[in-house]
Order: sequence, then structure tokens, then C-alpha cells
Amino acid sequence: MPALSDRNPPALFRWLFFPVTMALGFTAAHHLWESGQNTSSVIGLASLVAIATIALCERIYPHRQDWATGKGDVPTDIAHNFVTGYALREWLKIGILMSVVPFVAALSQRYGLALWPASLPMPLQVALAAVVSESGGYWVHRIQHERDFFWRFHAVHHSPHRIYWLNAGRDHPLGMVLDYSGGALLLILCGAPAEPLVYFYVFESVMGLIQHANVRHNMGWLDYIFSSAVLHRWHHSDRIEEANNNYGSSLILWDLVFGTYYNPPGRDEGPERIGLVSLQDFPQRFWGAWTVPFRWAAIKQANGVLPSSAN
Repeated sequence: MPALSDRNPPALFRWLFFPVTMALGFTAAHHLWESGQNTSSVIGLASLVAIATIALCERIYPHRQDWATGKGDVPTDIAHNFVTGYALREWLKIGILMSVVPFVAALSQRYGLALWPASLPMPLQVALAAVVSESGGYWVHRIQHERDFFWRFHAVHHSPHRIYWLNAGRDHPLGMVLDYSGGALLLILCGAPAEPLVYFYVFESVMGLIQHANVRHNMGWLDYIFSSAVLHRWHHSDRIEEANNNYGSSLILWDLVFGTYYNPPGRDEGPERIGLVSLQDFPQRFWGAWTVPFRWAAIKQANGVLPSSAN
């Protein structure tokens, strides 16, 4: 069984790590937005504040010591973060904010189809954006796990052998586009304006970093609201019966609704192993990971997986 790190943090640290990290991200985003910064700067710089906080906490109080040491994966994860996790993903968000959102808003104003409750306080609009986005994102994520054609794209995200903040951005570009399509489409159709979307994207980015953080912390009853690190570690298990759960990207709401919430009691250390149990011989380098969907049959055959097998 995996062992927790012997660096046991004070209770105050364990309980404050999540709210403080999230508050720092939102505070930075608010000041940047109010100062008139563009959407790219707001999302990117607010995320950097969270990254600095998480990276420091990982060094001081790691959740698992064996995950605190590089396994030759840092250069690959840096490349994924710059190209897929930041450049492609952030430009996709910016494209939505700068082009699609104004277009839908103009249509709503012209034809009186104002679906978005813009009169609500901003925190409630951000919470609504999370719920709406997750309702589409949940099913896109679940389908990627349950259908072999889509799993070939998402498998890249599950290929690491440890979980730490930097591999939050490890993904195939087409898998990333799939991840965002379900939630973004619903928000666009609802006519969500730019400001709550910016704050929502900051929340989503920071939450993605926190759920991959190798930091010993507690969230208690908040594990029934947010897709926390505790829950997401199980999602990365190499056992399919454990991994095919906890599909929420930021919230765990729809997993509770559709019966895919998984958090066994008394297992704070998380899964014994993470990664791809049936695909041990999986490309770990950056460019090799990009080719995975196009060599899927060959990769499965090399690992002795029958063509009809799912993930």
C-alpha cells in the first residue's frame, strides 16, 4: 500500500490550504480585471499566483513523498503545460470570450433571448457558470472514459505515474478541446457575459491545479461540493473500477447525481498505483503523446490489449 509522507502539517495548514489558495487566485483576478487588464492577463496571472502557492506547499508538506521526486517527467509536463495546458487552452478561452460571447450577446439583445440572469450578484453568476459548464463537461469526460474511440485522446492525461501540480496540464490537444466543448457550448448558448466567464475560468484553472496538487490537506464536507484532490486521485487510479468515477472537473455535483462519486472511507493515501494498467508501454514523451490517437491500434496491440477492449 502507498504511504503518506512523514511530513505531517499542522491542522491549520491542512484546512486552510484550499480556501487560501482559491482566495489568492480570485483576489488577483479581481484586481487585474478592475484595473482593465485583458482576459489573457487576468486568467494567466491569477493562475500563476495559485501555481506559486501550490508549488511551495508541495515542497513543504507533500501528500506522498514518492510523488515529490521527479521521474523524468518534468520536461514533458512543462512542454504540455506551455503548449496544451496554457497556449491552446487559454487561447480557446480567450477566443470564446472575445468573439463568441459578444456575438451571442448581440443576438440575445436583438431577438430578446436573454437566458442568462445577469442581474444576479457576481459570485452567484460564477457558481451558476460552474454548474452549467459541469453539466456538459461531466458527460464529455465520462464518455471519454467509457468509449474507446474517445479514450485514445484522454488517455494521455492519465499516463503519468505520479500526481503533482504540473501534470494538470498534461493532455492531448484534441482531448483538451473535447473537454471544453461540452461546458463551453452550454455557457455560450445561455448567453453568459464576459465577466462571470473570466472569473469562472480562473476558478476552473485554480481548481485544476489544486486537484492535482501533491499537498497534504483536508477538505471535509467540501469533498461533496468540489472535485477535490482526494477525489481526483481516485480518478487517476490504474484500477478501472476506481478511475471511472469522479468525472467532475471543478464540482462533484453531477457525480453525486449520476452515481459516479467515489471516496472510500479510511483511504486517505489514495489509490495504490496511478496510470494506465493495460497500457504500461505508453509514450511518455511530449511528441510521442501527441501521436497516440493516430497509433492507437498499434499501442494496444503492443500491450497485448484486444482490439475490442475499452480503456
